[in-house]
Amino acid sequence: MPLADALEHWLHRAPGAPIPFDDAAAQGVLRTLHRGLDATIVQALAVRPRTLIELSAEITDLNYPALKRRFNKLRSTHLIHPLPVDNASAYSPTEWLRQAVVPLVLAVHWESRHDSDAEPISPSEAEALFLLALP
Repeated sequence: MPLADALEHWLHRAPGAPIPFDDAAAQGVLRTLHRGLDATIVQALAVRPRTLIELSAEITDLNYPALKRRFNKLRSTHLIHPLPVDNASAYSPTEWLRQAVVPLVLAVHWESRHDSDAEPISPSEAEALFLLALP
């Protein structure tokens, strides 16, 4: 229940308007977040702002069109945003994405306790969570 409560609380703080936990939009946002983490986009942006071109050079597991689709989905769901004026092509995590650390950590904890086949969190994933938690 702590995980469900944390997810519901996080979705309630969505930019623009709260997203009900049982709404299809909540599933879409969570899927986007998962795919952004799985593709290591979120981890890279947690370290420092980057452009899509920089991400493409660093993330070689996805071809450019697939990376661009995931990147654009992260942007359209308000999980990443362009930096103000200085470099409009570089993106960084939004405050809302940073607030996702609590449900993400609870999800990792739940998975480690209830799924014996779950892979342990990687050092880069742990680093990203710590970096996202910083202001």
